Amino acid sequence: MTGIILIVITIVLVIWDLFMVGTPTMGDTISEYLLNLAFNNPSIPFAFGCLMGHLFWPQIIKED
Repeated sequence: MTGIILIVITIVLVIWDLFMVGTPTMGDTISEYLLNLAFNNPSIPFAFGCLMGHLFWPQIIKED
């Protein structure tokens, strides 16, 4: 069920973003909004970087 919900949310966001690309208003797509948010709040990209580092940093497998 969770997978279906995530797929539906992703599809809705993609459709919304494609619709916003076609409008003449600047700053209304997801990427433009996130770029403006990051420019005004530098702690947000730093927090995302820390999160990604914790999720994808190579982990050492300890042998027993």
